[in-house]
Amino acid sequence: MATRTPSALYIDGQWVDAAEREAIINPATEAVIGDAPLGGRGDVDHAISAARRAFDDGPWPRLPVERRQALLTAFLDAIDARSDEIVALIVAEAGSTQMLARMLHYGVPMQHARHMVALASRPAVTPLPVEATPDMAGGLTLGAGVLARDPVGVVAAITAYNFPFFLNLAKIVPALAVGCTVVLKPSPYTPMEALILGEIADASCLPKGVLNIVTGGKEVGEALTSDRRVDLVSFTGSDSVGAAIQAQAAPTLKRVLLELGGKSAMIVRPDADLTEAAANGLGGFTIHAGQGCALLTRHIVHNSIRADYVARLKAMAAYIKVGDPADPSVTMGPLIRDVARTRTERYVEVALSEGATLVTGGGRPAGLDKGF
Repeated sequence: MATRTPSALYIDGQWVDAAEREAIINPATEAVIGDAPLGGRGDVDHAISAARRAFDDGPWPRLPVERRQALLTAFLDAIDARSDEIVALIVAEAGSTQMLARMLHYGVPMQHARHMVALASRPAVTPLPVEATPDMAGGLTLGAGVLARDPVGVVAAITAYNFPFFLNLAKIVPALAVGCTVVLKPSPYTPMEALILGEIADASCLPKGVLNIVTGGKEVGEALTSDRRVDLVSFTGSDSVGAAIQAQAAPTLKRVLLELGGKSAMIVRPDADLTEAAANGLGGFTIHAGQGCALLTRHIVHNSIRADYVARLKAMAAYIKVGDPADPSVTMGPLIRDVARTRTERYVEVALSEGATLVTGGGRPAGLDKGF
């Protein structure tokens, strides 16, 4: 059954029709779960203009901190009031298992968001200690300063498909809390978890232009990262796209925050607790099907314990239930799209061609004819 989603882009406190639309599919079943708007360069221009106007001329950056905190707390309360709906959307759109959706996709970012709203009450100006520095004449020069916190301006927030709701909140709430205005661009695979925030912002009366949401692909991203009216770009995604964004932002000297790649290695030493190590290693590629920048998907294991480690990992993997996370007993859901599944299959083929031994899995699970 299709999921109810906003049918337009959210710009300047209004719902704006997009020229194109795109079906959004459930990666576990390939069923269409919604019909999302697909923005273009004109929509980006409209959204940046609204955010610029809201920052330069609107009340948001000039509100007393307590008033901004109250508005954002009401926004977060309104999100919590729709938590069951949002968790169901995370399961259907991102392919998350239900426990992971409830705890990590939703619960953790909501805790972080409330903490960031509280942190905004730190003094905007903090005096620094007076220091004495030797001068050229052999005497001392006294110096003092202040630490001043000012909102940077218009923030372009570009988020990835793997933990979309988490990343959407993690980017927009800290920016809004200190008085910035935001244009949020979600992944084309997971736009619904962003658009629902537009609904909630509208209902909780955030001022016009403070939060704008434009969906779309590469063209929309490039328009955001190269526009001189944007002061800061915050991006989570791949190294290659991050490099492109840095190049696009350079001519206008934007501030750029990049969270890229990841896939850190787990090192298992000879004195490790192998059961605990294998359990952590298993989680690295089964939690959200390994689609997380902080997941430990490479295991560097000392040769003296390697065989034992592999045997334990294989035994534990037999208990993982792969399938549609609409079933609460499923512990590993799908990859996001066919392109990700094909890439993973290619990795297996490359490893085998280079002499690796396949211990378990290595192909599409039997009986799962639909989904990724």
